[in-house]
Amino acid sequence: MRRLLLLLLLVAIINPTFCFKKTSIYLPAVQETPYGYKGVLAKLEVEIKEGNGHVYVDTWPLTKISTQASARLAKEVACNLVNLDCSKYDFFYSIRSDVPIVGGPSGGAAMTIATLASLLDLNLSQDVLITGTIVPNGLIGPVGGILEKAEAVSKKAKVFLIPLGQSRITVSKSEVQRIGPITIETSKEEELDIITYAKEHWNLEVKEVSTIQEAFEYFTDYKFKEVTQKPAEQRYKELMKEMASNLIQHSKSLYSELKERYNKAILPYQYQLQLKKILDRKPEYELFEQGNYYSAASKAFSNAIYYKYGIKLIELLNSENPQTYTKKFIQKVESDLPSINLTTNPEILAILEERLNEAKENLEDAWKNYYNNNFFDALYYACFAAERIYTLDLWKNFASNIEEEYEINSTVLQAIANDQLQDAIGYITYAELYGASQNLLNDAKRIYDKAKESFDEGNYLLSIILSIKAKSKSELALELQYTDMDKILEVQRDLALRSISTKDTIIGPYYYEYAQTLESEDKISALTYYIYAERLSSLSSLLKKEEYPAKEITKEEILERKSESETNYASYFVIAVVFLAVGYFVGSTSKPKRRYRKYSV
Repeated sequence: MRRLLLLLLLVAIINPTFCFKKTSIYLPAVQETPYGYKGVLAKLEVEIKEGNGHVYVDTWPLTKISTQASARLAKEVACNLVNLDCSKYDFFYSIRSDVPIVGGPSGGAAMTIATLASLLDLNLSQDVLITGTIVPNGLIGPVGGILEKAEAVSKKAKVFLIPLGQSRITVSKSEVQRIGPITIETSKEEELDIITYAKEHWNLEVKEVSTIQEAFEYFTDYKFKEVTQKPAEQRYKELMKEMASNLIQHSKSLYSELKERYNKAILPYQYQLQLKKILDRKPEYELFEQGNYYSAASKAFSNAIYYKYGIKLIELLNSENPQTYTKKFIQKVESDLPSINLTTNPEILAILEERLNEAKENLEDAWKNYYNNNFFDALYYACFAAERIYTLDLWKNFASNIEEEYEINSTVLQAIANDQLQDAIGYITYAELYGASQNLLNDAKRIYDKAKESFDEGNYLLSIILSIKAKSKSELALELQYTDMDKILEVQRDLALRSISTKDTIIGPYYYEYAQTLESEDKISALTYYIYAERLSSLSSLLKKEEYPAKEITKEEILERKSESETNYASYFVIAVVFLAVGYFVGSTSKPKRRYRKYSV
């Protein structure tokens, strides 16, 4: 009987019903004392169980709300890196410290590493600790109290990972001088190299890291595999080529009309300069010839807006009543607004809804400017709406050529939309706590408000894509706090590529292509579209997950060993002992089979 119980226990250890491994790691923190800050270590435990995608944070002593926000973000970053749909799991983060600590987002990097270890069933090196904030693309951000944390880490580990660029800090050094009975104390600031100081004083190796992927290699024997670009499917490429060709011809036609009118018109000098600048806009032929069809189409769309505006501006300047002319033009564009009644690929449906919403928003801006007697601005917004409606028809033609009918269950769609709204406001809150760009956050809030409004109106598909856009804006605000734009682009490019390579997506490769073409002229726009490529490539699988479960993957598909010589033989020894024990109980004829845990994306 005892042997049977022990056998059952061993089987449960080897093949549990379901449970990711629990992971522990120490968080370097600081304690506030009467003499200044002191470095301390808090213990973090991460546990993942089947559930509904919730994140639970239990801290003692209590910490700031930014710690909770960091836990939510750590979960998302880890899940994105392993391409796992984490909506079916609950994440539990427990933080314990013997003394009160100064809370904040500096534990984000450690939380992410621990979450990855649990998801991938890996052990973390006990000789390595890390401090750093985390942003959605996996970049590790700056923190305070590094010198104090380093001293605490030296008592527990041999290697301390810190954010890139933080190995040199400024410290105050006090000097005491006695002149007879008088004591004079002065202080001056000096630059300190933490890498050298920690090695000399505590025999601690300090390393700078910029990303979670880079830090992960210090904690494990593994690194993330490189991914290659996944091109758009040929049928989608041909459809986009057709769309780009149409838009280029349309743009050419508007250009020719504008040029002809410009040559004939007698206009005030300031308007001649404005129209000349429009006519000098670079055409899109080269992009098309290079096979960058989405980029060519986008450039043609942008040009068409300005060409249309130039034509209407000449008409306005020559009209008897600018107010009446503007009003009639806005009304004409408004009457052209189409309806969307298609049962096609849900990703394309979402794109159509978003484009239609953009046209409506520009018409709203046109009316606002009209009623404020800003007729030129009203004209521009109406032209934008008119050209967006033109592209809507092209997208509808694109959709009609996709042989896929898909009707989304309204209840399921509502639940997904609600989850996305919650995620969006969580991102905005975290970005605010982190002190991100207020202008970009205002954009994110505006888009979120529209997503909430769409949700309340029952337009769940539009609400979903707007929530994703609001998250993307918040993410952009966080990433732009880093000064090394090339590094940010490299990280986001890789993340977008990983997402596209594992998802069934139509729009993802298009946005990725557009971002690539923008890098040389506008890095912030390029970064924006890399974020869109990553986020929106998950849209189709998000909407289809109830009917089409995500494919299963193993960690071997995501990771590779840094080198065969670094194999952890101790792990194999433990496994061998367990299997020998099982063999002892079940007999020598039983041959244990190697099992790999599967993960759903």
